[in-house]
Amino acid sequence: MRERFGGQPFRVSVDSEGETLFVRLYGELDLTCEERFNEEVRNLDKKHFDQVLFDLSGVTFIDSSGLWLLHVEFERIRTAGLEVAVLQGSDQVRGLLETTGLSKLIPVVEPGRA
Repeated sequence: MRERFGGQPFRVSVDSEGETLFVRLYGELDLTCEERFNEEVRNLDKKHFDQVLFDLSGVTFIDSSGLWLLHVEFERIRTAGLEVAVLQGSDQVRGLLETTGLSKLIPVVEPGRA
């Protein structure tokens, strides 16, 4: 069990390489960061890219609401005609993606293969 107030705050950094937009998420991805996630991720200018890669390697905790935020954004990106994938994160993150079946809906790539 994680400490209730000892986690890392959520943050986002964005960069690009070629036609791939990298969205790197850090800290705890849960209900408390929904507004910030929506502001920073949904409003990204994706029109110059063919692929969006969410890097979850910096996510220290994720819960069902965090998974829901990712799922909704993945569907929005796909609907816009872009490819979307997730870069594997910690064991906890990877386990939740597999347990919930989200890893079957969203391509998961290993570090170094992105």
